[in-house]
Amino acid sequence: MTEKQQTVLSVLFDFISALIVWFLFYAYRVTQIENSELVFKGSFFKGLLLVPMFWVFLYVLQGTYRNVHRGYRLKTIKQTFFGTLLGTIVVFFVLLLNDYVYSYTQFYTIILVLFSLHFFITLIPRLIIITIHVKRIHSRKFGFDTIIIGGSSKAIEILDEIKKLNKVRDISLLVL
Repeated sequence: MTEKQQTVLSVLFDFISALIVWFLFYAYRVTQIENSELVFKGSFFKGLLLVPMFWVFLYVLQGTYRNVHRGYRLKTIKQTFFGTLLGTIVVFFVLLLNDYVYSYTQFYTIILVLFSLHFFITLIPRLIIITIHVKRIHSRKFGFDTIIIGGSSKAIEILDEIKKLNKVRDISLLVL
């Protein structure tokens, strides 16, 4: 899979995840917080399009889709956590702060539910994509070109260590 294909796949999954989260969160908010029957109004359908677009835009600003081939699991978790934290705060203050609640503690519940839903539902597909990519690297279907410049004993020692790894594709040596 090329980097462009992996980027498009990541954007698509992030959009779908945000769409699912907004649907679930809306249903939770209406049934649990407002204690109403679940009815989909016009604002729900606007949110179903605009909220996922906001999340993808936030991830673009965050740099999530830059150099996706150089991603790793810990970086993915960190980016998802901080992006979700920032996005949840923005969505709360822009869309949810004027909601009617019985007690101010319900605002804490709303933020926690939105954060949890978005974090985990977004993180799972991202980790699946990055795990598949890491396995492709380990199985030598994909790799990174590396240049070791120098001819000192330390450079030769590093080159020998790399050659001993069973996951190395091809090594060329250029000693100047």
